[in-house]
Amino acid sequence: MRRLLLDEGLPFTTAGRLRRAGLDAVHVNEVGLSSTPDSLILEYARSEKRSCVTLDLDFHQLLAATGNTVNSGWL
Repeated sequence: MRRLLLDEGLPFTTAGRLRRAGLDAVHVNEVGLSSTPDSLILEYARSEKRSCVTLDLDFHQLLAATGNTVNSGWL
């Protein structure tokens, strides 16, 4: 099962709705990452083996800069 980390651009309530639907989802606010730089959010997602779900347009730049791809589990 894919584990999800929802970024701040998504409503906080979405994580709870996804959990009720049977998915393993947490919001950045639930894990103490509110107002955290995107690079640290991605680092946390990697360490917890979670795919980061975001509406931010700059996450692809961070992925490219770190050599990560969607194929390696990043969204």
